[in-house]
Amino acid sequence: FVSVQNPYVGQQHPPQQQQQQMYPPVQPPPAMYQQQHHIQHEPHEGVMYKAVHNSMTGGLMQMVGGYRENSFLAMTLYLRFVEDVFGDAKCGWNRNYSAAKMIFGSGLTGMTARSAIHVEHKTLYSEMGSKITTGVLRSGDEFFRLINNGLSGGNMIFFTYVINLKGEMKFSHTGAHRLSDNLSKHAMHADAAEDVRYSGEFHVIHTNTGPLLVMDNNSGTYAPPKERLPLIVTLMQRNFPGINIQAWDRDDPKLKHSIEMCPSRAV
Repeated sequence: FVSVQNPYVGQQHPPQQQQQQMYPPVQPPPAMYQQQHHIQHEPHEGVMYKAVHNSMTGGLMQMVGGYRENSFLAMTLYLRFVEDVFGDAKCGWNRNYSAAKMIFGSGLTGMTARSAIHVEHKTLYSEMGSKITTGVLRSGDEFFRLINNGLSGGNMIFFTYVINLKGEMKFSHTGAHRLSDNLSKHAMHADAAEDVRYSGEFHVIHTNTGPLLVMDNNSGTYAPPKERLPLIVTLMQRNFPGINIQAWDRDDPKLKHSIEMCPSRAV
């Protein structure tokens, strides 16, 4: 196993692109969810990433069922331009969400829940006993190759993501099965932080014009406002030039349809 402490070290190229599944073209989202900001054509130094392939977690999920890979992938992207795009905007934990109140409460229950989440976070992102891959992404195509075009075993999958206050985007595969879902909770990816920049899920739709990244705000723990969805589009376009992306609200019928079409995500 290779342990890499510095994300600049041990750079490797993302895995080669595999054959894509083709889905019907999607219609453009409402104007408020489309790109509304001018994209600067600045020199692009790339986005560092670190991928942790945890074979122990992958084995457990295969035993539960519904997971096809030998290892569970936990990814960290060290995004640029986060403060430029978001300013001082952030999302606190959702005071109206019962699960969040249990996690972030001041009593013994909250302390116990946060301790358990810290252990989950450390286990999933630990370099001990895991295969570590690092590198630099300089385009939307390289981002899609890194996540295998959003496919696992030839099927579309969803990812749970959190962008923390340090500008790190942490994500992993989201599944309907209990173990996979627990490992993908937003509080776990945020390491029980009370505030994040943004959070939700994303998936890839394969259209006649190529892959389309769809990011959303589907996070009960932090309840990101839909008014900031255009900022996610801006951030990803500035970090991954040429990426084809849309942002959908958690209540968008198109998102609900995608969830129904994803075997590992539909409940």
